[in-house]
Amino acid sequence: MKTIPPALLARMRADTASIGICFWIQKKDGTFIRGTTHDQDITLTNDSAPDDDAVGTYLAIENISMADIQSGADMAVDNTEVDGALTPADSAVGITVADIEAGLFDDAPVEILVCDWSAPEDGYYVARRGFLGEIKRDTDGKYTTEIRSLKQLLAQVTVRTYSERCQVKRFGDAECKFNVASVTVTGTVTAVTNRKRFDADIAADSGTAAGYFNGGELTFTSGANNGYMREVKQDAVGDVAGALSFWEAFPNDVQVGDTFSLSPGCNRLLSTCRDVFDNIVNFRGYGVFIPGIDALAKGPT
Repeated sequence: MKTIPPALLARMRADTASIGICFWIQKKDGTFIRGTTHDQDITLTNDSAPDDDAVGTYLAIENISMADIQSGADMAVDNTEVDGALTPADSAVGITVADIEAGLFDDAPVEILVCDWSAPEDGYYVARRGFLGEIKRDTDGKYTTEIRSLKQLLAQVTVRTYSERCQVKRFGDAECKFNVASVTVTGTVTAVTNRKRFDADIAADSGTAAGYFNGGELTFTSGANNGYMREVKQDAVGDVAGALSFWEAFPNDVQVGDTFSLSPGCNRLLSTCRDVFDNIVNFRGYGVFIPGIDALAKGPT
């Protein structure tokens, strides 16, 4: 059940309503994008917005439109599509290509608010809470995404299964506990084939075997791709040390001399966790510790 402030409810019941739709998106870097479908900016203050995240000015310049939101009693996921125009890279507002490529909108929290644009001080109510889905963009400068409601989380598998591979979500996270920064190295691009393939001079241990960086992450620290990260597909293409290939292309052209940081990957195998990273105490592949059906069914000797 939604709670609507009395003053706002009275205005909505009037013969002439002046309803304004506002939204905010919190990017991965902690900053907010606030916009409104109204043709003028709307400001929500502490008096009208008890939720601190909702306090701020919602800009009409944000070019966004969305489909109708439908809700049912059958627990079906009530998503809504959103589209709009990308803004220039130096814009202080809006969704930019750089932010999309940097992953700042991946599963970003979203809140859709309803207020009276002629009297925002009367308060608001939350029409939807959720998070952004996959963002698709085209060469015409248009993007499309969807706002997934919180019921989407109920459709996801959250329990652990018994597997021979470690089940941590990310190498070096709070469950893995391995200090990835301690084995992260630097490098410089020496030759470029394309945005998904280039050679580099890597400041790695001479004893590092080929494949050590497979599945790792390369983040540029200079050049046109400064700050962008991609997962390494292969770290010794054609058995050539320092020849790197990636699953996804970098958004901008890679240039000789560009610098980067490079962390190794983990294939989630017990042997890798034990022999390469000496982190077996945090290994989460519980299946390797189960005797198996043969041992469980075996009688006493």
